[in-house]
Amino acid sequence: GRSQVERQPAYIRTRRDGGNLVVSWQGVGRLGGGASVGMGAYFTGYRVTLGSTTVDTTARTVTIPYSAGTLSVRQLNSITGPGPAATVTV
Repeated sequence: GRSQVERQPAYIRTRRDGGNLVVSWQGVGRLGGGASVGMGAYFTGYRVTLGSTTVDTTARTVTIPYSAGTLSVRQLNSITGPGPAATVTV
C-alpha cells in the first residue's frame, strides 16, 4: 500500500476576493510533469482545509470562505486516503 500513497501537492497560491479565498495548486502525479502530469490509478481528487471548512474536489482550484489560519491541500487516494499535506498560512 505504501506505493499508493499520494504525493504532496505543489505551488499553492492564494488570493483574497472579498470575503472569499481563491486557492490554486499543482497536483503531483506518478508520471510526466506540469500540465501533462499523470495521476495514479487510485487518485480520487484533492482535499482543501482551512479552519472548519473542508472541500473535496477534482479541480486544481477552489473558492472558499476566507478565515485566517493554516490552509492545507492533500491529494486523495481511494485505497490509502489523504496523502501528505502542503500547507500555507493565510
